[in-house]
This record gives sequence, structure tokens and C-alpha cells, in this order.
Amino acid sequence: MVRKGGSDPKIRELAVGELSRRCGTRWCVGEKDWAAEVRALFGLVRRNVRYTRDPLRHDTYVSARRTLGQWHAGDCDDMTIALGALLQSVGYPVALRVVQTVGNTGYNHIYLLAAVPTKAPSAAWLPLDPSVDRPAGWEVPWHTVLKHMDVKV
Repeated sequence: MVRKGGSDPKIRELAVGELSRRCGTRWCVGEKDWAAEVRALFGLVRRNVRYTRDPLRHDTYVSARRTLGQWHAGDCDDMTIALGALLQSVGYPVALRVVQTVGNTGYNHIYLLAAVPTKAPSAAWLPLDPSVDRPAGWEVPWHTVLKHMDVKV
């Protein structure tokens, strides 16, 4: 669903619109400021999508277009799909991090990792969890994680 959303022209339009806003005579997000672009798209999801649980006894997965353009609501997987699609639509590699935390019998949370270009030979993977009121870079505290799995999209 992330890949499909990342190639959706409406999702790209939304991402490019956010990155192309003007603040007076300058771009609000500087050109080629990769970390700022990632933070801006993270902020777009945080401002426009309200965390809302799935229907009782049903785990649903909603498209980025529906989450961002229709419902403006979703749980951790819906918000991760939406943010991943926005980032992929403007060229950022992403991975999904699925975790099982203390007190749960299986994987119970998902969030995103985005590859942010750096001056080093490889990109830095930045954790992005749009389902919690925390800044970009925050992730589930490792002392609460029993196991995790990363899946490149």
C-alpha cells in the first residue's frame, strides 16, 4: 500500500504542495534540505490525520489517499502507510518497523524509517512515528521492545 500510494499522482501533488510552500520570498522548506523535507511531510500527517482506532475486532489497512484526503483519521498502520507514500512520492526510500512491546503476545505497533541523505556515503535512517505526539526521530523505547522486524518497501 505504501508503494501504491507513492506512485499516486494525488499523493505526489499533496507532498509537492507541502514542500513548495512559500514563506515570504523564500521556500518554507529549503531546497535540498532533506531532513527538513522529511520533517515537513511528517508534520503534514501529524496536522491532518487524527489517531483513531480500527473498528472493534477488525484490523483494517487504509490507502494513503483515503487517510489523507477523505477520512483524516487512522491508526498506526494507516498513518504509516500515508507518511510512507508521501515520502516515496518525492524520492525517499522507506522501511516499516514492526514491534512487539512488553505485555503483548505478538507484533502490536508499526512505524516508519526514512532514509535521509547525509554527507556520509550512506543515508541515515530516521524513525518516524506519526501516531504519537512526539517529534520526528522519536521511536518506541527499546527497553519496552521484545522483538522487532524492519521491512524495506
